[in-house]
Amino acid sequence: MPADAGRVPGHGVRDQQGLAMAGRQARPRWRVHERMEPQPRFPGVARAAGGRGPAAGRLGTGRGSDPRGLRPIPARDGGPRWRVAFPSSRTRRQPAGHLARRRGSRCPARPAQGSDRFRGAMVARTRCRGHRPRFARAPSLRLRRPDPRPGLSPGRLGRGTPGSGTAPRAQFGEGMTVTHAPGAVPLIGHLPQLLRAPEEFIASLPEHGDIVQIMLGTQPTYVICRPDLAEQVLVNRNRVFDKGGPFFDSVGEFLGDGLASCPDAGHTRMRRLVQPAFRRTRIPFYSDTIADQLQEVTAGWRDGQIVDTVHDMQQLSMRFVVNTMFAGWAAEGAEAEQRTRAAVETLVRGAFVRMVLPWFGRLPLPNNWHYAAAKRRLYERIDATVAEYRRDGTDRGDLLSMLTGRDEHGDGLSDEEIRDQAVTFFIAGIGTTAATLSWTLYFLSRDSTLDTQIAEEVHQARPTGPIGYDDAGSFPLLRRTISESMRIKPVAWMYTRKAIADSELAGHRIPSGMGILVSPYLLQHRADAFADPERFDVCRWSEQEDVRFRGAPMFPFGKGARRCIGDEFAINNIIVTLATLLRQWRLEPMIKGPVTSSARSMLEPKALRLRLRARRWS
Repeated sequence: MPADAGRVPGHGVRDQQGLAMAGRQARPRWRVHERMEPQPRFPGVARAAGGRGPAAGRLGTGRGSDPRGLRPIPARDGGPRWRVAFPSSRTRRQPAGHLARRRGSRCPARPAQGSDRFRGAMVARTRCRGHRPRFARAPSLRLRRPDPRPGLSPGRLGRGTPGSGTAPRAQFGEGMTVTHAPGAVPLIGHLPQLLRAPEEFIASLPEHGDIVQIMLGTQPTYVICRPDLAEQVLVNRNRVFDKGGPFFDSVGEFLGDGLASCPDAGHTRMRRLVQPAFRRTRIPFYSDTIADQLQEVTAGWRDGQIVDTVHDMQQLSMRFVVNTMFAGWAAEGAEAEQRTRAAVETLVRGAFVRMVLPWFGRLPLPNNWHYAAAKRRLYERIDATVAEYRRDGTDRGDLLSMLTGRDEHGDGLSDEEIRDQAVTFFIAGIGTTAATLSWTLYFLSRDSTLDTQIAEEVHQARPTGPIGYDDAGSFPLLRRTISESMRIKPVAWMYTRKAIADSELAGHRIPSGMGILVSPYLLQHRADAFADPERFDVCRWSEQEDVRFRGAPMFPFGKGARRCIGDEFAINNIIVTLATLLRQWRLEPMIKGPVTSSARSMLEPKALRLRLRARRWS
């Protein structure tokens, strides 16, 4: 190695806050080593201990080195001077630096007082043969904070080294790396991409690796990009990857310890107590109320009318949930229904903001006040209803009556647990059903041939009269259409988990506490799983394919022990609703281009206006 390897030529010791130069005697100069990663624009900064740069090999070793890791800096103009650079507030600090004299020198030098906390451009006076130090301002080319992840440029979260052309990687051990998604912005992470083009951003992540780190605000989260790894997280190793992470931490503020968000430790008991409400013997009762609610919502529809499909499907889903869960609410009128619906929409919107920006909920802003007020109103209404059911003690045939009961061992849910379950079913039932209905109607409006085939299938199986739960199995083509709709536009487009212990996935180390994100949208749009994944094709699903989607990386209702408990109830509701609508109406699109998605807590159309055409059967 050349004798001058690793040395810094010239005067340029770059420091953001300040540097001091003292003395003019002819003696070597020493520099305090800031142990940091070298950056392309700052070749004079030594690598961290263990680095591969030329300066790393000379750090505190070799001839003429100071035992404290200091090296002499040769003077460019031959002028004698001392120089010391103090760490700034933005750099990673090691223990306090020292101003050292050369071995054998008679010139004493002492460490600058408080040098490890120094923030100004001035340093403490240093005695050196009566000379007072000369101070200078820092050069205009400043040092930026190095990113603690090797390979990243300083202060640039989520961006690789300029000119490298590769995405950066987070290192957690020998040979174990996790790729970072490019484009993160300090403080807000990948929020711009999630707001502007959420589907394109999520679908692009497999290009960077099997496990990719994204930033939700300042919180790193690992996205699983392979179906087999998603199976491990959701099914095989669900004890290690527990419910939690950014999404469930945000919705847990108002869902509490509901069945969808409770930790794994209490899930078995909770599911055992809730399961009777979703027995097959009770589902027909829930589905039989659909015809009445559908008639009320569509009573004002006319041939040629343009309808706001998303709004009408939300109103319809709201009535489904109220009549199946809170039978007593049905008589309270439209005003109470509207207030409850507004509260639910506020909570769902606020949950997404808290997921991508965890610190936002702590700010004193009107949005947060509205969020807290909506949560309080919904809680008060449900608590009052639960107290009324407790006093009454009669089975009203709805879901809440089942939740207030007890099992054969005398075990039951507390009032707080009932409220958490009710809020979970209420919000999930409204949002997921409405969005799935809207997306399916959207795809059918753009494929008139398929729309006609389904209408004929329904008319042949049930030409007149209300369509109920027993008729749901008579529409195989409609069921396959719903399956394909949920593949392309999964309403629950992301699930999050939290690693409760150090683990590994495909050779990547997953540290304890790390958030894990599994996206059905990402996995269901992989070309190696579904040919031409962007094309709507009901022929992907055989007539024997059931709603559990065996043999395909498809899980719109989750997977494993934490699979949605109301999946069969939801599918039958959607089938009965669509069969009833399509037997009577044909819907035409109002725009030629695709509908924009609103990817918040759920994936739903931003706006969907369709024109109604009445069907004529001979």
